[in-house]
Amino acid sequence: MIKLSVIMWDCGFRERFHAIKSYLNQTLDKNVYEVIWVEFYSDVKEEVKKFADEHPNFRILTLKRSGKWQYGICVNEGVRIAKGDILVISDGDVVVDEKFLEDELRLHEKYLDLPFINYHRRYDESAEPPVYRYDLEYLNKVCVLVNPTNYAGCFSIKKRDFVAINGYEEDMVFSGPSACAKDFYIRAKNAGYFIRWSPEKRLFHPWHPGTTVGFSYLLRKQERIMKIRDLNVDILPNFGFDKKIRKSKLDTVPDYSFKEKLQLFIEFLIKKAVGKI
Repeated sequence: MIKLSVIMWDCGFRERFHAIKSYLNQTLDKNVYEVIWVEFYSDVKEEVKKFADEHPNFRILTLKRSGKWQYGICVNEGVRIAKGDILVISDGDVVVDEKFLEDELRLHEKYLDLPFINYHRRYDESAEPPVYRYDLEYLNKVCVLVNPTNYAGCFSIKKRDFVAINGYEEDMVFSGPSACAKDFYIRAKNAGYFIRWSPEKRLFHPWHPGTTVGFSYLLRKQERIMKIRDLNVDILPNFGFDKKIRKSKLDTVPDYSFKEKLQLFIEFLIKKAVGKI
């Protein structure tokens, strides 16, 4: 019986698949958990297909979408087919220890009636190594904590609690490199969920070429939307897991004036010039 489902996503740009190996190489019984890889577009790398051939508890979901990618849609669709009552929603390029899922499952079974999210801090490899390595002994030495609240790195939650706040935001305002995960955190906090940052586990993020985030008004709009939701103690996205639930226009964000756009663009150029972007 499947008790736990790991969900990872891709939008055609993953170049290495050590995360899949890490989640399949666990002490937890293979019959108790599954790993779901969600591809937003149509093409799935041959290396990923090979995992499905070799591991019965690994599944690939291809959404066959087109246009701008939106990873909240990937997460929701992964949850839709997940068999486990416990969800581990993870970035697709991390490394975890072999007892990671076993401990995660035990934690949720211990606090069965508590609505909570167990977040994991992500430790990053800061520079490109001469040889790519994904073993824990090496990563534990070279990875450092850069962002102590990386909401998208990895967290676990009971499926019932994920569904109760209607999952991830699917509005295309949150397309591309976005704050989907932070938005989910804010709504979960508003719903009264206990937020836990695991002191026991480290999540490792080996170096890879970063996703370039250029100047985007969308990111600014996301900030405004999340602030509105926080101030109104709102728990639902505009478009989420349940397609029948449609929000009111609480989150409508007014467009920027020309003066605001110019000011934001100048701020972006200054940050880029001093190396903060």
